[in-house]
Amino acid sequence: MLLLPRVLTDRRAGYAGWLALLHPAALVATAAMALAAACPRAEVEWRGRRYAVSDRPG
Repeated sequence: MLLLPRVLTDRRAGYAGWLALLHPAALVATAAMALAAACPRAEVEWRGRRYAVSDRPG
């Protein structure tokens, strides 16, 4: 029921039908990335090294 407006809009715009079916997955992925970015971390790992996270510039 909730996909019907998306399917109709995509069909009217000429997009493939399978794109409307992937839309809920894209929304979940976007929400997961937003939550992961909002969670504070004490350390960040980059290229095998760990760095302490601080709010101080420089």
